Amino acid sequence: MILLGKNRYVSRLKHSQLSYTQAGASHEALFWVCIACLCLLKYVLYGFEYYPVLDDYIQYWFYPNAQNIWKDIVLKIGLYNAHPISSLADPYVWGRFWQHMALALALITMMHAASAFLISKSLQKSGVSCGPLFGVVFLLLPLGFEATYWISASSRIVAGLFYVGLSLWCCTRYTACKKARWFWLFAIFGLVSFGFYEQVIIIGFLLTLLVVWRMRHQSPNKNVYFVPFVNLALVCAYYAAFSKSGAFGARSSLISPEMLWTHARYIWSNLYLAWGRGLVTLNINGFGRGLSLLLANRWYMVMVVLACLVTAYFGAGRWQKPDLKALWLAPLLFFAPYAPFFVLTGAMVPFRNTFTSFIGLGLVFILIFDLLVRTIWLRRAVLFVVIFVFMTVNVSERSDYRAVSMTDRKICEGIASKLDSDVLAGKREAVLVRAQWQYTPQNVHHHTHIYSVTQSDWSLTGALRCFSGSRKIKKITPVQELTPQLRSSGAQILRIDENLNITRMDE
Repeated sequence: MILLGKNRYVSRLKHSQLSYTQAGASHEALFWVCIACLCLLKYVLYGFEYYPVLDDYIQYWFYPNAQNIWKDIVLKIGLYNAHPISSLADPYVWGRFWQHMALALALITMMHAASAFLISKSLQKSGVSCGPLFGVVFLLLPLGFEATYWISASSRIVAGLFYVGLSLWCCTRYTACKKARWFWLFAIFGLVSFGFYEQVIIIGFLLTLLVVWRMRHQSPNKNVYFVPFVNLALVCAYYAAFSKSGAFGARSSLISPEMLWTHARYIWSNLYLAWGRGLVTLNINGFGRGLSLLLANRWYMVMVVLACLVTAYFGAGRWQKPDLKALWLAPLLFFAPYAPFFVLTGAMVPFRNTFTSFIGLGLVFILIFDLLVRTIWLRRAVLFVVIFVFMTVNVSERSDYRAVSMTDRKICEGIASKLDSDVLAGKREAVLVRAQWQYTPQNVHHHTHIYSVTQSDWSLTGALRCFSGSRKIKKITPVQELTPQLRSSGAQILRIDENLNITRMDE
């Protein structure tokens, strides 16, 4: 009788544990669905639209509309010289969405969510604590908005990390089912991911080494050890052969030995400013401005709050012992992507270049959360606050992108209406006097963060070619003041006033 009672107790205990496991898996699946919806929801205010800025007009209008893309763009500009896959995708893939850029934004957003899921599950399977909380940082931290919304950046960074995630996932599948097709997919997707962005190459290589090493006892084929090294050797050989020329040639030149220390100090100060402004200034200013937008759009605010509540409910999870591996993994994954910045000329750290470090930051976030917050309802409450704050700042950031894009449109349409026929035909240049880098209020100012197209001649020229419909426009230069040299240059002189009205200087 005692033995029978004990067996019943053990049976009920196993059943209870199984139920908890099934419930946890169900909650985790629902969390990923909810947070993917949040990624789309942050773009819904004012309608799900994409608002182009800066490079977008060049890469997604000018390039695809060339008479011969391969000859006139790829070969002439040298798009194949560095991160070849993302550069070639500009005219051949994303440029095809120019009339429907909202669809391109939706696709990249889903790639963003998928990459978070694939990377976190792959790390989990290799024994690194990286559950749903990882997704909150990777998908919603406002500092990453520039890298994930602006398609000129996201088509490189987000798309590259998506293929990193696919490669890692295929590696874990290969060790689980021992089928050769997963090995080849692991190798192919890994190589593809190395063709998008230099920082993605570094983080992808390190993540692959980590997963392969931690799953080494389960691997049926020791060739998995060589895959990341072979892929890295191939991409290094490609860069050595092509990166010295073309559009990206200047980026590959190395710092002279006597300037290394000075340049290193400059990069460290850039890192400090990027993360300080991105984590403090951006969130403080963005939350206040974003909250005003939500309060002015009550139904949208209700949707955001409910979505944050549901996501927090399913994502908090029960407390588990903190994973101390983050103490050495996180710093490595956080700082390693900046290694090239310390040896390349012209390097700086805009907000978009912080995004690959979110993987290391996510591990820190999980460790701190598990150390400090233990009860399930407190975990849900804390997670709700974090998600709501992130969403609110993201809404503000998106509003700023919209304001800049709409201002650029007004300026460019005004300029296009005033350009002489010989400027439109490319026979003469033009100058825009009293041009500013920014015209609208923003949460934070840092390097190229949401600049107007009037910030430089290349961006203004690219935008004017788009708005005027003339690919022949030679160059339009924005300046603060009109100098005697510009006045006598023969260029058409235009002026912009404080109300964004464009006039000819001779009027």
